[in-house]
Amino acid sequence: MFAVLFVEGGIWVLWLLLNCIDLVLVALSKILPKSPPPGKNLPRVVVVGASFAGLGVVHELGHHRDEVDVTLVDRKDFFEYVPGALRCLVEPAHLRRLSCPLAPAGAAFVRGEVVAVAHGDGEAGERTVRLKGGKGLDYDLLVLCSGSSYAAPIRGVETTLDERRRNLEAAAATLKAAKTVVIMGAGAVGVELAGEILTVYPEGKRVLLVDMATTILPGFHARSVGYCKRWLEARGAELLLGAPLRHVAEKSITLHDGTEVPCDALYKCTGARPNGDFLAGSALGDACAGPRGAVVVDDSLRCAPDVFAAGDLCYHAGSAELKLGHTAEVNAHCVATNVLRLARAKAAQVAPPPLASYPRDVVGNSATPKIFNLSLGKYDATLGFNDLVIHGPLAALVKWLLEWTKVAAAADRPVGVAFWAFADFASNLLGRTLLPTVPPPARGKRTSAVSL
Repeated sequence: MFAVLFVEGGIWVLWLLLNCIDLVLVALSKILPKSPPPGKNLPRVVVVGASFAGLGVVHELGHHRDEVDVTLVDRKDFFEYVPGALRCLVEPAHLRRLSCPLAPAGAAFVRGEVVAVAHGDGEAGERTVRLKGGKGLDYDLLVLCSGSSYAAPIRGVETTLDERRRNLEAAAATLKAAKTVVIMGAGAVGVELAGEILTVYPEGKRVLLVDMATTILPGFHARSVGYCKRWLEARGAELLLGAPLRHVAEKSITLHDGTEVPCDALYKCTGARPNGDFLAGSALGDACAGPRGAVVVDDSLRCAPDVFAAGDLCYHAGSAELKLGHTAEVNAHCVATNVLRLARAKAAQVAPPPLASYPRDVVGNSATPKIFNLSLGKYDATLGFNDLVIHGPLAALVKWLLEWTKVAAAADRPVGVAFWAFADFASNLLGRTLLPTVPPPARGKRTSAVSL
């Protein structure tokens, strides 16, 4: 009961405070100097993908409309805070709190599915992003932020909010009726999904988490792993770890010993696959040589001359980051900086300057801070910042704050934009001082597979 009162009361207080701050910031924006008007005949920048990385790039470039002409393209017309989407499987109405229409300030928005990219060399080479239906978007600089995919309904293929809402309502009805639920994958997505189910349906459902790994949440802090494991087991979750499955059907799984486990609902949370299929057959296709076809980038996050990649799509051999919303936005800071440097050089017709190196020139350190917040339903969570780990209702309240402000930032509300500007600055500062980031051990050319 304490956890419910703490989280619900905290949400109400924070919501009121944040909206009051937003009103003040809106009023101030009307008297402060306006951003420069759009220029003419500027270097054309096309950004593919409108999630954390893509919107991060667009937001930073939007302050330089007099230097770059930016176009954002995505197959859907809305932003969705994907880390919160699992709650929609038990509470479909939650979608309205973690989504907003796409209308980025400082950029043109084109809704369409990218099916191919032409990237020719030299002044005469064709450089075009081709959309389904034949439309093309010419570019001088290209930023690939097309993210990754999970099996529906966790991350859907819908193109409108109405479609997404209807499909989530149907998925929630299926889950509500299910007696046995199998979750394949005990990483962040699988554990959070189990947490949502066991919070809303504490009785009457058998929940199994299945994974070839010998532990849940590989790559996360040991204290978070232990807390989540105890939380799940205390609520009756069955953890089937360290053994491969023999067969997976639509309504059953067969364990390695031949035991068949029938189920009413099965969710595949076994890892994300980068969305780079549209690069196949182009001059950029050879760059898709990272884990699961991720786009390999250099230390400036480039995969080809004048082409950058960020977020879940990219693979940077020099870092060992979990693929989370925070790291996607740190990628975006680096990419936006480098796009501006190249755009200015093109406009001035001079040789390009040295580009920012990732992550040193973005966070001031040899590694990005390791930040995560894993929900265990609405009223519990585990929050990590490097070696600092916090569990319980406070972490759950912080998760709400991160979600609310991120959706606000995606909608270009001043309070969201200001919150995340401060949060990025503070996290990098803490990672260099009070909560130092420990550089990852040296690795070869490969790291773990991309995950949400």
